Amino acid sequence: MTGALWFPPVADGFSSNVGVGASTESTVALSAATSGAMRVLIEGVPEKLPAGLWGYRADASHTLLGGALNDVGRAISWLTSTLQISPESDLNELLLAHPDPVTPLVLPFFSGERSTGWAADARTIFSGVSAATTAAMVFRGTVEGVAISYARIADQLHDVAGETRQVG
Repeated sequence: MTGALWFPPVADGFSSNVGVGASTESTVALSAATSGAMRVLIEGVPEKLPAGLWGYRADASHTLLGGALNDVGRAISWLTSTLQISPESDLNELLLAHPDPVTPLVLPFFSGERSTGWAADARTIFSGVSAATTAAMVFRGTVEGVAISYARIADQLHDVAGETRQVG
């Protein structure tokens, strides 16, 4: 068609980074929805890509490097419905409390693991659950498990991109 306008596609990860102001190596974009991701835009192409991360060229001189989680909001939704946690529960207080050694350890792979292990058949594991474990304790353990998953990605991004100063 003569005169038709054409716009090249823009990958969702790149547009998400730009949208939150994470357009340099100093800012990591973090998304948390049903799934989650951390991404950083770096100059050039990394010499070595850490296992479990992905990278793609954003333009001729930049690579978007990141890792993704299957279960962030999905884990919270599953917890609140399955454990029937009351909407009146003060979950903020629970999550801001000091670490407690009786909190169950949870590997939050409700629908497999995207990064950093890339194990589609991985499933959630609850460890340290006893008759004294409450729904709130399982909730906290799961949120901690999600946070640890983000930390693994952050560590690997640091190995390539160096020290970041902020999260967008």
